[in-house]
Amino acid sequence: AALDFFRTQGWTGEKHVYDLVRDVSEYVTPKTISARLAADKVSILPAASPAEAADALTMQAAEFPGWYDEFAYPIRVGDYRDVLIAREGDGTVVGTLLMCSPDAHPTRGETIWRSVLGAGMGGMNAVGVTKTGRGRGIGLALVARGSAILRSRGARNVLIGWTDLVDFYGKLGYKAWREY
Repeated sequence: AALDFFRTQGWTGEKHVYDLVRDVSEYVTPKTISARLAADKVSILPAASPAEAADALTMQAAEFPGWYDEFAYPIRVGDYRDVLIAREGDGTVVGTLLMCSPDAHPTRGETIWRSVLGAGMGGMNAVGVTKTGRGRGIGLALVARGSAILRSRGARNVLIGWTDLVDFYGKLGYKAWREY
């Protein structure tokens, strides 16, 4: 009955989304990604404080307002270091990514996957690059840096949920696990 309702509203059900997973226990960032960041003078680091994480919220409000709350909650519960920030040499935020470390606050939604993917589960989502930063490989570099950071924090299986960008994440070895 629910499908009939959605179809009467114009839904066709033609778009598929995926949950992707990768074992990052031996992950190494491709040298081409590191070289491109260095040449472009872009740094990618986790927020070092709640105030620094607030820079990501400012960018979210301007560029991706639908993700604002998704970033704000981890910061509010003390997981600010799970906010990954890409900055130009002058400090301007040009990209963000939200991680879920193995020791993330238990109220964060991503933690429900631990029962399936194991205690060392990590996650990434909400990869966003500003309009002025696009086309420079910053999005992929954020995912690469997030993979390395999660590995260093003890993650093994890293989940990227609810995406249709299988080829994009596949460049770093992420594979479709579930399809919706």
